[in-house]
Amino acid sequence: MSISKKFIIRSLSVLALYLYLITTHAAVLTDFDGNNKTLDDYTGNNKWTVVVLWASWCKISNKVIHEYVDFDTVSNDYNTAIMGISMDGKDKKAEALSFIKKHDIEFTNLIGEYDDVADMFSRLTGSKWEGTPAFLVYSPTGELAVADQGGVPAKAIMEFIQQRNVSP
Repeated sequence: MSISKKFIIRSLSVLALYLYLITTHAAVLTDFDGNNKTLDDYTGNNKWTVVVLWASWCKISNKVIHEYVDFDTVSNDYNTAIMGISMDGKDKKAEALSFIKKHDIEFTNLIGEYDDVADMFSRLTGSKWEGTPAFLVYSPTGELAVADQGGVPAKAIMEFIQQRNVSP
């Protein structure tokens, strides 16, 4: 096989992978054991899914996360699951774990590289990434229902869900 054919085959393989990642809105996310995960693994399970994108060093994330920890304790009343995505990346995994422990977070959390998760947010929402915290709310069928950035009160998300009749 000539070099040009090898180059074309490799280029097409890379392009195919890139298109797959874009069309599935996948980011390189892992659980804290290092297993690859996607948002699709957690959404569309006949429950609303609230995804909190946070960073351990973010002052606003540290300020509002307790609202989502509290929301998690009543989330079944809203037919809702809460999950988080740390944007600390693998080099700051210890800081992310410290954040989880400090705030007594019991809901599922994934971790990804900051730029990858920011790009995922922009692809999913069509909005320019502005920073943490950010929120994605998925309907029980797995459709992205709303997204926002900044210190969104958990109460506002609860009201949004209540207004849409949370029954599956």
